[in-house]
Amino acid sequence: SLSQDLPHILDSIKVQFDNLNLFLEEKAQHFGIRAGLLQKGEELYQSIMGVLTEWVKGIGGNSIQYAGGVAKGVTNGFVSSIVMILSAYFFMVEREEIYLFYKEKAPKSIQEKLSLIKEHIFKALGGYVKAQLKIMGVIFVLLFIGLAIEGENYAFLLAIVISIWDVLPFLGTGMILIPWAVFKFIEHQFQAGVIFIILYLICLLARQLLQPKIIGDSIGLRPLPTLFLIYVGLKVGGFAGFLYAMFLGIVFRNFYKLGFFDPWMGRVKRRLQLLKEID
Repeated sequence: SLSQDLPHILDSIKVQFDNLNLFLEEKAQHFGIRAGLLQKGEELYQSIMGVLTEWVKGIGGNSIQYAGGVAKGVTNGFVSSIVMILSAYFFMVEREEIYLFYKEKAPKSIQEKLSLIKEHIFKALGGYVKAQLKIMGVIFVLLFIGLAIEGENYAFLLAIVISIWDVLPFLGTGMILIPWAVFKFIEHQFQAGVIFIILYLICLLARQLLQPKIIGDSIGLRPLPTLFLIYVGLKVGGFAGFLYAMFLGIVFRNFYKLGFFDPWMGRVKRRLQLLKEID
């Protein structure tokens, strides 16, 4: 029951808040923030704990136990989010110091390579955005032609909206055109329904054919590796996985171009050569 789990839940919450409090005290001393603000936070924490303790006294049951677990998870996530936001803030505050430390301590060769990597990555990311705009332009033209043939009054505006929607993976033109086609069939407008389905299939085929080529050319990857990264990224992590896969592909390609893998590849080639000589 929640009454039995309460001590463990409160202990966990207390540990999280104590860690947060220590972190804030350290940063407060560094930036000269008045300690009174932290004391107010501690008082607020004690008040919250008192209210929670009174609220759960005498409550039991499996459903309450489950709710206790959920509450614990939500609290931990909330505290973690606060720490993450504060960490980002303090990092931004100390950005200049970190940059100066990096410029003074990091070897010049490392700085030059990292600068080249940064330049290539931003260039590739810009190429990716341009590639998506090109694909969106093609989809817009196809949609405008199809909607104009159907006789839609706002074909131009609808084509713009649907082509923008098409950029989002797993949504695309089908999220609009397929329900629209079904609606047309229900209204016995069979010709319009068929046109919308055909239009959706054409847009889908165009994106599948153009995406690997255009994105690959824009970010410097060949179509086949690009297609592989798109497929694996979408399968593993959906839209976020797709973005991570493309980013990693860009990073590895630039590492290869800058010669980061040359020593390792050289050792592999030498070992293979030795094996051939032994045979």
